Amino acid sequence: MTQGRSIRTTDRLLLLVRRHTSGLSQSQILDSVSKALSL
Repeated sequence: MTQGRSIRTTDRLLLLVRRHTSGLSQSQILDSVSKALSL
């Protein structure tokens, strides 16, 4: 069951990242995503 939640959270993160990709570089996006996943 936890896997389903993790997938949903990752999808939300991807959506948020896509919204802000225009102003950020891929490296910054990867850093923010990795930090979010580490939390």
